[in-house]
Parts: sequence; structure tokens; C-alpha cells
Amino acid sequence: MPVIYRGAVTGDGYYQALGFGPWDNALLGPIGYLSRIAALANVVLPPITDVAPGPAILAHLSNNQWLVACPDCMRDYQLAWDGGPKVYLCAYDWNAAVGGRWRRYAFPPARAAIEAAVEGVPQAQRNWLPGWSPARTQLEAGNAAPSPGEEYRHALRERALGRP
Repeated sequence: MPVIYRGAVTGDGYYQALGFGPWDNALLGPIGYLSRIAALANVVLPPITDVAPGPAILAHLSNNQWLVACPDCMRDYQLAWDGGPKVYLCAYDWNAAVGGRWRRYAFPPARAAIEAAVEGVPQAQRNWLPGWSPARTQLEAGNAAPSPGEEYRHALRERALGRP
């Protein structure tokens, strides 16, 4: 039976529904998401306290999921977590641009308003990018979902890096 979520999906709800428990077990445990990928890539994960300085990556809403995207390679997207230290490690380039260290991420300050703006629309149209107001989010929700093409990825990367 499928899991029914109230509000947008985060790593907490998704992985707990699968039986993984809290963020540290789901990501870093023996069968955790990042642990398995790192083992296959022969990469040693940095300590969770080894966090790169700099601005936090802003999570975005895509198909009703709060995601964190790598601002460098734009090839890795992971669910954002409400619990835990809110750090991100790209499973593609391993945050090479910041010396392989974890990066901080944050939810937008207007998260509740953003989720309210997309409530009641099809899941595939529940999207928000940094720089969009809740009103723009509601307008976009009435249109087709943004394409994950090059223009969308470029805009997302620029906004994740804090550029207009």
C-alpha cells in the first residue's frame, strides 16, 4: 500500500516509511543511501562535522519533494531532511569543489507559505525554485511543471549559489 504524505515529502517521511529510521541510519548506516554509493565508488565519507564554509544551499520543491541539488555538477538531487544537521554531500562529484567536505543546506524561510500555495494541485505541478514568491509558485502550479532541461538546471544552479 502506498504511503500517503501530508504536505511535501522530506527525507524524514520517505526513509522512515521504508523502515530506515532517522537520517543518520538512512544516509550513513550500513545500508544507508550514501554509504552504499560511497562503497561502490571507493570513496571514504568525511566526518559529518567536516562542513565547508560558505552560504547554505537552498532546498527547492520538485514534484512535491523538498530536494537539495549539487550547485556544481547538477547531477545529484537528494531529499532534504527536517531532522539532523542539514548537510549535503553530492553522490556524483563528492563535493569536490569544496574539498570533499559536507555543505550546509536550508529550507526557505517561507516554506509553509510555499507548501500552502501548491496544496490541492497535482503532485507533478507542486514546484518551487529559490527566487520564486509563493504567488509565483501558485501561478506555476497552474501550468505544466518546469522542465528539468538545461535552462531549469542553470537557473537552479545560479539560485543555489545565491546569484539572481
